[in-house]
Amino acid sequence: MQIRLLFFLTVWILFSGCASIKPPMAAFDASMRYVPVGIVINDGIVDKSTVWTGYYAMTIVDQTSAIIKEELAKTGVFERVELNNPYQEVVLSLVFARKVTDENLLKSVFQGGTLMLIPTTNDFTTKAQITVRVRAEAVKVYEYEFKTRERMFLADDAYAGRREVAKSVWSLFLADAQKDRLFEDLVPASLERQRASVKQ
Repeated sequence: MQIRLLFFLTVWILFSGCASIKPPMAAFDASMRYVPVGIVINDGIVDKSTVWTGYYAMTIVDQTSAIIKEELAKTGVFERVELNNPYQEVVLSLVFARKVTDENLLKSVFQGGTLMLIPTTNDFTTKAQITVRVRAEAVKVYEYEFKTRERMFLADDAYAGRREVAKSVWSLFLADAQKDRLFEDLVPASLERQRASVKQ
């Protein structure tokens, strides 16, 4: 009994890891207002072999499209955000993937054997490529890659890590896009309608 307890304590110390590593965040001007955009995530294809299952999968292409759209909409800079709509004048094509980078059999057995009732951590690598298309023509490509460490625990919100990662990607993108003045010449549609009504 003591040997078994010592074993679990040793494994937990090994796999509980250090403190969480948060994704990078960038400052951008949230007061700006741009035209509506469509976002197409991973070509709009959901492959059942790559969908996140529960807390843990060895290889993950994160298909939580609703979270990605929601975090972009929360920035408030676009008049409207439409998911998997390639027919907007401005489209953001996003290739988005996360992968567990510290995978090993012993950790999987420990997490499964404890039913996630004992906190551990997983290391992830996130890659995101955002292609900005205006009238179907690619005008700019932005690429991001970063590492995070997230706590795996049954009582935690299983989607919290993905929300933070999505928020990070959009903050990095908007900071870079504003620095490049990418959307400056695109007048928000609502403002165009206001100008048109004044002229009438």
